Amino acid sequence: VTDRQEGPHAHQIVVVGDEILCCDLGGDQIHRLRLTSEGVLYPAHDPIRLPAGSGPRHLVVAQDHLVVALELSGQLWLGKRHGNDWVQADVVPTSTRDGHVQPSGIDTDGSRIYVASRGVDTVAAFDLDPIESTLTPVAEFDCGGVWPRAITLDGGLLWVSNESSHTVAVFEVSPLPPDAPATVLDLPSPTGVVLVHEDSAHQGERMDQ
Repeated sequence: VTDRQEGPHAHQIVVVGDEILCCDLGGDQIHRLRLTSEGVLYPAHDPIRLPAGSGPRHLVVAQDHLVVALELSGQLWLGKRHGNDWVQADVVPTSTRDGHVQPSGIDTDGSRIYVASRGVDTVAAFDLDPIESTLTPVAEFDCGGVWPRAITLDGGLLWVSNESSHTVAVFEVSPLPPDAPATVLDLPSPTGVVLVHEDSAHQGERMDQ
C-alpha cells in the first residue's frame, strides 16, 4: 500500500517470554527481538512474514497462538507455533459491516479475542479454538463512539478508547453482545487506557489516614 508502506512503521511492541515482538505495519512483518543485559536490542529470530499489504498493527498471544490485527487488509491473522517459528493457521475479516474497515486495538482473555475496527466503529469478538487453530466470530457491536483507537479488557469489562468522539466507552462483555455501554467517560482524544489496580492493604491505609 504505497501511501502507507513507504518504509518501516513500528506500531506496537509486546513482550512474550524473553522476546520482544514488534509490529512493523510498513514492512508487513513482526520483528522478533531480544534485549541484552547492556540494553542493546538485537534480532532473536527471523521476522514473522505476513501477507503483502496487510499492515500488522497490534497483536496478542493466546493459548500458544499469535493473533494480529491487520490494519490495511481489515483482517485478523492467526498464527500457531511451529518449532521456533509462527505459521499461518487462519485469516478472518474483523467486521461484517459495510464500509471502511480499519482494525486497531486487540485484546484477549485467553480464549476469546476482541478487536476494534475504525470506520465501521465496531468491536468484534472471536472464539479461539487452540486444537483446530481457528477463529470463530461470536458477536459484533457498536463501539459506543467514533474511531475506536484501542481497547483494554479487564475483569469482564471492555474499555474502548474512541478517539474522534472524545469518549471512553465501558462495556460489560457477558452476555454478548452488550446493548449499550455501562459507562461513558468524556476524555479528550483518548488513544488508550491502562488500568492500575491498587491492593486492598494500601487502600485500607489511606482510608485510615
